[in-house]
Amino acid sequence: MLRPKKLEIEGFRSFKEKTTIEFPDRGAVLISGKYKDSSLSSGSGKSSILLAISFALGICKLPATELKNWDSKKISVRLTLTDGEREYVIVRDPKLSLVINGEPYTGLAKGADEKLDEILQVKSDLAESLVNRFQRSPGKFINATDSSKKEFLAPLLKLDQVEIAADSLSAQLTQLVNSIALKENSLGVLRGQASQWTVSETDVESARTVYAESANKLSAQGLDDQLKDLVGKIGLIDAEIYKISSVKRQMDNATYENGSIRNTVVALQSEIEKLKNEICPTCAREWDKSRDLMGAKESQKKALLDKMQVNLAVIKNSQLVIEQEKNLLEEKQRLTQLVGQKKAPLDALKQTVAMAKSNLEMVSNQLNVSKRLQSQLETEAVQLKALVDQKGVLEIAVDLMGRNGFLGSIFDEVLVEIESRTNDMLALIPNVNTFAIGISSTSVTKAGNAKKSISTVLYKDGKDISVKSLSGGQMCSLELCTDLAVRETICSRAGTNLGWLALDEAMDGLDVESKQAALNIVKSKVNGLVLIIDHSTEIKEGFEKVVEVEFDGRQSYVSS
Repeated sequence: MLRPKKLEIEGFRSFKEKTTIEFPDRGAVLISGKYKDSSLSSGSGKSSILLAISFALGICKLPATELKNWDSKKISVRLTLTDGEREYVIVRDPKLSLVINGEPYTGLAKGADEKLDEILQVKSDLAESLVNRFQRSPGKFINATDSSKKEFLAPLLKLDQVEIAADSLSAQLTQLVNSIALKENSLGVLRGQASQWTVSETDVESARTVYAESANKLSAQGLDDQLKDLVGKIGLIDAEIYKISSVKRQMDNATYENGSIRNTVVALQSEIEKLKNEICPTCAREWDKSRDLMGAKESQKKALLDKMQVNLAVIKNSQLVIEQEKNLLEEKQRLTQLVGQKKAPLDALKQTVAMAKSNLEMVSNQLNVSKRLQSQLETEAVQLKALVDQKGVLEIAVDLMGRNGFLGSIFDEVLVEIESRTNDMLALIPNVNTFAIGISSTSVTKAGNAKKSISTVLYKDGKDISVKSLSGGQMCSLELCTDLAVRETICSRAGTNLGWLALDEAMDGLDVESKQAALNIVKSKVNGLVLIIDHSTEIKEGFEKVVEVEFDGRQSYVSS
């Protein structure tokens, strides 16, 4: 069991010079004080010893700047703890360092603060609740609110992790409820969408049958080959008409050319007539060489007349071909009308087939959408069921672990234990031996709803009384017994190895008999070392050691 073995302080509050205090292995140590050459004791430096221990453990509420002696350049506290097998030296100057069995701690995985928590087997900020009761401090438990009592007990009983787990489950449950609401909303939307798609496999088969029948009917008509033959004939006629148009162009060219030839022939004939009279056709004079030129003109005229004859033949032949155009156009018109007559029912049938195919595709798509929505609905329903099942499991887990279940049951057991231990101690102190305390974890609201809370009721001779009606001494006994009961319960349940308790004027206001009884209780309940600051000297013989703190007007020192 861990306990203080030695305390060395320097530059700490009123202790300017280095001061060393050795503690016994167990029993009660009275820390008393006085001013030098005076009967006064307040302000002598007694409480500084307990503050120095708290400072070393890191549980002192005051910073180092307020604890350092005004006339000192440094502050140093060195606390040696032992569990019987090992020694742990805690040094704050004001930085924390540790020495374990003479070797400085230089661990990398854990810092000095974490290592100190490991040594104490409880976080250093919680250790204060188990080892210290500072001057003029009210009872830690009896005066606390419901929430403060729970916050105080949970980590000390090492139930905070259970509570964190229970809160985490509650948070998960809330999140799950929200997820279920979202999933139900999603299912509602899907059901609304699915209700708009009422297509079935039968509808698709019916549409497929209609399409197949219309396609077969179109295939059975056999009209495509007939139409192709008619269209081919029309194409041949168009080719012939195109040839006729070419012949027309040749005839027009021949007609035009003959007109030009005719004019040229007339002009040549006129020139030839003049040349017959031996007259120059240009200057109209007599010309003895006119015979030669006239021969050339006659040859030119003959060539033109031959060309005209050729053109006339072309024109005649073209007229014979052109006469066929009317018949061709009439035949084309007849064939075109026949194509129209045969194509109309075929186009109607093709349109029917196209519409049947389009309807089949539409119905098939609708069926696919319906199936997809139905599959999604089934998946969402399975997911919803899984969420609901999970919610049920979480609700059971929350009920089992939470304040109404496992955690609440442990708290109830703890409260019963605290109540029992407190009442056992109250019965041993004369000024409160007619009192009893009742600690309950359930209250009933006006609406009749049960709500978990920690409430304290005080009884005197079996009747409820108000705590406010107690005298200062009675209240002191009640607070001391309750705090001792809480400490004893926590130590037994949490397995902490803190083997000391420091009380700073925790028994003020008690008469000698009650104070002696209280001291006996404290010594019996603390299996280790008890450090008590008290002004009274009447029960001095009840302590195993007395540490006398004296203040000489400048600084404090210890004489033991």
